Amino acid sequence: MSFLDITDRVQRVQGLREAKATLDRRVATRTKRLQAAKDKLEEEVERRRRTEALLRESLAEGEVALKFRDFLVQEVHHRTKNALQLATALLQLQARQSEPPVQAALAVAVGRLLRIGEVHELLAYQSETPNTIEVAPYLLRLGRSMLEGLVTSPGQVEVEVEADEEAVWAPDVVIPLGLIVGEALTNAFKYAFPEGRRGRILVNLSLPDGGLARLRIEDDGIGLPPSRRQGALGLKLIETLAQQIQGKVELVSRQDGTGTAVSVTFPDPNTVPGHSDQL
Repeated sequence: MSFLDITDRVQRVQGLREAKATLDRRVATRTKRLQAAKDKLEEEVERRRRTEALLRESLAEGEVALKFRDFLVQEVHHRTKNALQLATALLQLQARQSEPPVQAALAVAVGRLLRIGEVHELLAYQSETPNTIEVAPYLLRLGRSMLEGLVTSPGQVEVEVEADEEAVWAPDVVIPLGLIVGEALTNAFKYAFPEGRRGRILVNLSLPDGGLARLRIEDDGIGLPPSRRQGALGLKLIETLAQQIQGKVELVSRQDGTGTAVSVTFPDPNTVPGHSDQL
């Protein structure tokens, strides 16, 4: 008979069992934590999915609302244009039945309504946004239309337009500017080039530094006599229109001593917070 001491083996087996049990507990604990983390992650993913769905729905509703707002604004401009056309037609009808002095006054009023109507036509049909107008092409179109309507001799007078392309403003600025240009061009066509005199009119809109904009309409005609410089109705109207855009008017002779220049300096709407967004 012999004796074999297996104490070490038993202790090693017992140690392995305890290590395995410890490992199993740790694995179970880690698995439980991972499951909890997974559950939280799934909840977060679901929450974000619902949030994204709500955002997409809100964006879609916002786009619909913006499109509807643009449609309403365009509809307002369209109806305003129709009303102006009706008023113009009534004035033209009245002019046919009036004496020559009244006809002349009504013709001036018709011209002013037509210039306002052109702004609303641009807003309703040709502007990318219903709240703003690109001033440069508008002034070019205005100059051409007035030249064709008021100068009967082709080639007698040339109208050139130079305007900063950054001038994209709301109607509350563009309409007074259009009326100012219209008044200045009308006066130039009527008085600056008598007896078939040939000449040139320059319409310049610049945006110099300092937050200011400057509109200048100058001709190389015979100039206004002193008696017409003070108290003239056209100049009074230009001053009144300039006040609407917080502008200042100057009526001066050109540097070469010929012709007349009307200059209007006013705050650049692009530098006035919220101004260019107004209707």
